Amino acid sequence: MMTQKEIAAMLNISPATVCLALADSPKIKQQTRDAVRKLAESMNYRPNLAGRMLQNHKSYSVGIIFPSISHSFFGELQEEIHRKIMDRNYLAFFISALDVLEKEKAIDSMIERNVDGVIAFNSNYSLLKPLIDNHIPLILYGGFKTPDKREGLKHVQLDRFEAGYRITSHLLKNGRRKVACVGIGDETEDRFLGYKSALMQNGLVIDRNLFAKARPGMEESYNSTLELLTRERPDAVLAHNDTTAIGVIRAVIDSGLKVPEDIAVVGFDNINVSRFLPISLTTMGHNKLQTAECLVEGLFDMIDGDGKATPDITMLQYELIVRESCGTKQ
Repeated sequence: MMTQKEIAAMLNISPATVCLALADSPKIKQQTRDAVRKLAESMNYRPNLAGRMLQNHKSYSVGIIFPSISHSFFGELQEEIHRKIMDRNYLAFFISALDVLEKEKAIDSMIERNVDGVIAFNSNYSLLKPLIDNHIPLILYGGFKTPDKREGLKHVQLDRFEAGYRITSHLLKNGRRKVACVGIGDETEDRFLGYKSALMQNGLVIDRNLFAKARPGMEESYNSTLELLTRERPDAVLAHNDTTAIGVIRAVIDSGLKVPEDIAVVGFDNINVSRFLPISLTTMGHNKLQTAECLVEGLFDMIDGDGKATPDITMLQYELIVRESCGTKQ
C-alpha cells in the first residue's frame, strides 16, 4: 500500500505537504493539492486511519442512540443517517436503548469509544449530561421540546402538534364525528394535543371512551382496538403511528367491519409499507432524507467547529398523504 512518504518522494515535496494537501488545506497551493490528489487516486492510496486519529485527536466515529431497531420508522431514518455519515468517511455506531438502564450503558459506551459526536433519539437531558460533561458534541431528535440554552444543545423536531391537528381536521372535514385515538402513551404528547385541539375547535366533546392506551405496535394496537370496539363504535381512528394503524385495521376487519366504509383509519410516519397495504394507509409523513441531513449536518457543524452548539431548534413539518384508508381522495 502506498504511503504519504512515497507520494512525497514521487512529487519531490515533503510528507507534511502531502498530508496538508490530502486534507485540502488552503495553506497548500491549489496546483500542488490537485497533483497530490491525482497521484493518490491513480495509485489507489488509502489514508491510514490510525495515523489520522492520532494526528487529529479524533476517532472518526459517531454514535447514534435510538429506541428500537424493530420500529420501521426508526429503521428507515437510520438508513438515511448512516448514508450521510458514511459520505463523510466516518463510522457510525448504532445502539438500541429502550429503557433508562440501557440508555445509561449506551452513553457510557459512547464515552469509552471516544466518539466525535452523538445523535440521540427521544432522550431526556439528565441522561445525556455525561456526554456534555465530556465535551462530546450532541444533537437531539425528538424528546423534550425546548433546548436548554445554558448547555448549548441542538434539537431537530417534527411539528407533531400541527400534524395531529391537521389529520384530525381532515377526518372531521369529511364527515367523521367519533374519532378515536389508539396508542396513547402520554396525554401530553404533541400529536394527541393536536387531536384534542381539532375536536374542540369543531365543537366536539372530548370522549375518553374513545381513547385506547397501547404501546406502539401491531399486536398491542390490535388488542386495544378490539377492546375499544366492545364499548364504543367510532367512525374513525387516529393511530399513534403507521405500525399501530396496521393493527387497528386488522382489528376492525376481524370485528366484521369495513375500512374505510365503517371506520376510517389514519396513521403517522409514512413508513414504506403503508402505501402497499391491501387498504393503503392515509398518514402524516415527512421527508426522512431532510431529517437525516439536519441531524448529521448539525452535528458536524459542531465536530468541525469548536465542539459547541449554538442553542437552537429546527422544526420540520409533516405532509398529509391521503390514501384509501380514510375514504376520501383529498
